[in-house]
Amino acid sequence: MRKSSSQKSLLSKQSDLEEQLLPDRHSQTAPGGVVAAHFNDGQDSSPSVSLPVSEDYRLRNRGKLWTPDRGTGFYQAERQRHHVPSLVETGRHAGRSRVQYTDIDAKGLNWHIWKRDFFTSAINVRLPLVVAYISAAYLITFAFWGLVWYAVWRWDRTCLHNVDGFLSSFIFAVVTQQTIGYGNAYPADCWLSGWLLAMQAIISMLLDAVTIGIIFARISHPMRRGRTIFISDSAVVARRDGILKFMFRVCDIRQTGVVSPVVKAWLYTFKDRHTAEGELIPAHMERLELLNEGANLLLPVTVEHTIDERSPLWGHTQESLMAMQAEIIVTFEGSSEHGDQFMARRSYLPSEIHWGFVFTPCLVRAAPGTTHHTVDLSTFHEIEPQSNLGLMPSSSVSRAVVARPKASVPYPWRMENTLVLSDMICVASRDGQLRLMFRLGDTYPNQMLEVCARAYLYRWRERTTCEGERLPYEMHRLDLGEASGRDQPLLRLPVVLHHVIDSASPLANWTGGPPALAHDADSEIVVVVEAVVYSTTQPVLCQRTYAVHSDVKWGFAFTPCVTRAPYTPEGQPDGRLEVNWQQFHSIAPIEMPAPPPLQPPVPRPPGRRRTGEAADGPPAQHPAPKPPAPRRSVSEAQEAEAKAHADSAQPPSRRSTTDSVASKRMPSSLLGHEHTCSRLKPLLC
Repeated sequence: MRKSSSQKSLLSKQSDLEEQLLPDRHSQTAPGGVVAAHFNDGQDSSPSVSLPVSEDYRLRNRGKLWTPDRGTGFYQAERQRHHVPSLVETGRHAGRSRVQYTDIDAKGLNWHIWKRDFFTSAINVRLPLVVAYISAAYLITFAFWGLVWYAVWRWDRTCLHNVDGFLSSFIFAVVTQQTIGYGNAYPADCWLSGWLLAMQAIISMLLDAVTIGIIFARISHPMRRGRTIFISDSAVVARRDGILKFMFRVCDIRQTGVVSPVVKAWLYTFKDRHTAEGELIPAHMERLELLNEGANLLLPVTVEHTIDERSPLWGHTQESLMAMQAEIIVTFEGSSEHGDQFMARRSYLPSEIHWGFVFTPCLVRAAPGTTHHTVDLSTFHEIEPQSNLGLMPSSSVSRAVVARPKASVPYPWRMENTLVLSDMICVASRDGQLRLMFRLGDTYPNQMLEVCARAYLYRWRERTTCEGERLPYEMHRLDLGEASGRDQPLLRLPVVLHHVIDSASPLANWTGGPPALAHDADSEIVVVVEAVVYSTTQPVLCQRTYAVHSDVKWGFAFTPCVTRAPYTPEGQPDGRLEVNWQQFHSIAPIEMPAPPPLQPPVPRPPGRRRTGEAADGPPAQHPAPKPPAPRRSVSEAQEAEAKAHADSAQPPSRRSTTDSVASKRMPSSLLGHEHTCSRLKPLLC
């Protein structure tokens, strides 16, 4: 499949950019799909491109490493040239383990393997060696029994008839062992010849059983079925509908199909870790959860792994994977139609995982008048860059791919995590109250059960306690309506969750408008949504971090994205509700009234207050507390403590986050202190 001239130009420009910005390993000639400079033997090659995009399918057939199921062998040559360690081979011998087990005596280890597992060892020997060993075994037995019968003839010539030397004895041994049955030589009525004939027959049967078993096992071994399973020679990391995916492609070229196919993937990382007890763990293995891991292989399948908070690949880029010497092992397991289990295996190093690329389509649908769909295997291993990414080196591309794109929603896949949070948080007045709002939706309606949303405010302000402990940040929970159940919505339609900003809110200082908002510019708001997928009962998580200085919009509200279907010709409402997901992240400015005065929260008994809990009703009127009983004259510090106890008897109220409130309630004799003393804790509750 030839590429257009524009794509050739694009690849040439990208090659020039990578040669300037990338290390030598990533600026080699020959594209991964062609390896023209490596295979053309000095002929003019295509432009230097480090990316596996093929220029011409014919060029690949000139390579000695090329096989239909395992690709061009480009990555195999790169591993050998740069001496890159790996657990599993790629290219022509893809799937073969490269782990070496050593012992004090290597010969003793090999002898142990052959002695304890002879049949498996014999089956795994290369076919030329198997033929050579079997031929040698038969020739040795023929020669041995020929010598035995020759010795019998020399000792007692009456035990054998028509034998006159070693050649006739050798022929007699061959026809006896293989039951050929022709010739004039035959044993006489002799006990010695009778016992030797029985022994030769038994040994020949045992030898035939072993050799026939090995040959039949090699011919019928299901591992040859694994060569008809195609696994792409490279993997990609890209976004699909805004969701970050690790992907590779699998195909079965036989017409009979595979019974119970299962695809698995593991991430191996080599980074020393010491446990709390001092144990050294040099390697770590984690399972990658795959989508379409048991899909039917009538058509090529792109197996996906979602990179989210649960994924071992979460937060990684190409640079971090290289630093940890990561390797992803992919295995395909299944059974043939005869019930024989087989396996195919593939390995991907960080340099073989291409960020911002997708697989080239290889399915050609049936044209009008034809009855067959076609799969173009010449493009099975090929990949192409996504159109929304510019010319950047691979390290920059990986960071750009990891960064979440704006205004994206997940595709409504069943049994997948289809939760989506808005890109922005809005702060605006609603029903006379200042509210912090964000939108939550489920692209597959009603798929999520037991939805629970939480929001947290992180203020990155260092504080020192009176005991000298340094706290680098403050965390406050923002109430989303726990008492009324607003934090557990039904996601039949997108909903806007809000937090009321009042005097009880950790965001009480935001009532001063944008200038007050600027004081928390370095703060972050983290929204966490938990739910359960009803079809699988698996818990899912959707988390989003909003930076106050860039993701919080003052005076904006969300644009409506739900509409009702038009009336029918009979004048009756259709009743259907339509969600325009393109408007899910849209916001629009609204008129903001003057900042409303802070409403005191509804008082609660001591010990039942919650940080960030909003007050939903008018402030309750409480009688003034009784003055404390007269006390005898005490020192100034004792008077301050007595006043603190008197104030603690008043109804509890929320403390503002500003320092002015605390300073007004603090005794004048202690205003100059930098830290709050333990005796002033009742003043600040």
